[in-house]
Amino acid sequence: MRTLSRLATLGAATALMAPLALASASGAMAATTTDCKTGILPVSVVGAPGVKPHQALGVYLWHDAGKGYSLRVTHPGKDRVTITGSITVSAHVGAVHRVALEKNDAVKVGPQRHTIAFTFNNYGYIDGFDFGANCSRTVHVAVRIGAAQATPAQVFLGKDRINPTSVPFTIERAHDTTPASVS
Repeated sequence: MRTLSRLATLGAATALMAPLALASASGAMAATTTDCKTGILPVSVVGAPGVKPHQALGVYLWHDAGKGYSLRVTHPGKDRVTITGSITVSAHVGAVHRVALEKNDAVKVGPQRHTIAFTFNNYGYIDGFDFGANCSRTVHVAVRIGAAQATPAQVFLGKDRINPTSVPFTIERAHDTTPASVS
């Protein structure tokens, strides 16, 4: 009887896990869903990459169900590297939480709450911010490192640190017949 109970529990757990495995295998959807009517995020932006000071030069961007989006910058060494950019969301920017900024760094939300502009004078440590995008269907990201446009190899998305195909790029939630994407 105990064996049958364990098999029934295992069967129920397997049935509950099957949709998550299918979503993960498809690569088009995030492993976790949200209550957003605008769709599901691309799996490539989900999860924190564990960025630490003095890692590869660039911008690290991810989405976490608890905090929304997070953006961090760093680079090897201690010389100053200026990283600037903007993020434009299709809904409205929610709460913005600044992370480890110094007096010469700036994060500003636009007057209509659709855009965040940022400037970091980074010395190899971590600068960044967390922000809500209020279930925006699209999040457009533009980044410059020094005087040049950032390259895709300088942008790391999600826990797997996937590089976008171009910079600037747009994160688009899946909906109806359109798959989630980063383009």
